[in-house]
Amino acid sequence: MALDTELYFLGLLGLLVYFSVYSFAQTKAATHLTELTVYMVQASFFMVYSFIISYVVFSTDVKRVESLFYGLAISLHFIGWSYHLGKKHHRLHKNRGRYMLARATFLGSIMGVFGPSSGLLIESMIAFSSGAMLFNVISKELPFEKHAHLPTFLISSLVYAATMIALKAFFDW
Repeated sequence: MALDTELYFLGLLGLLVYFSVYSFAQTKAATHLTELTVYMVQASFFMVYSFIISYVVFSTDVKRVESLFYGLAISLHFIGWSYHLGKKHHRLHKNRGRYMLARATFLGSIMGVFGPSSGLLIESMIAFSSGAMLFNVISKELPFEKHAHLPTFLISSLVYAATMIALKAFFDW
């Protein structure tokens, strides 16, 4: 089993890799590259990211009703970052990128069904993708300060947490 410190490091590494890819696309150096090159750097990261998440979802022993909730949450997450990726590079994403991302997701799912379902590999994948997911949620899915409404965010977060705890107790997850 991996030590907690190493897993935290992989989570941090996931956050840093995502931040680096995101920052790269915003730099002056990226403006000197072709749109295809900048897009492919971003799409390649998201292909790995969607592969990892799909692999983890299909390789773990999550069954019953909780898999529907988790699948719905991950689907919305995938739709969100695909939207943001396609927003800046619409033509490339529509013609090429969304199919590449779908294939990576499908491949992760298939390999997750037949690959190992526990151990260091899975723990490492979860840690890395968790760090990347945290950055994505904070930078892309939360509203900007000028559009944020703190009470709405806090109430909806607490309602969601209470719902998950109640469902866990009800379904004995």
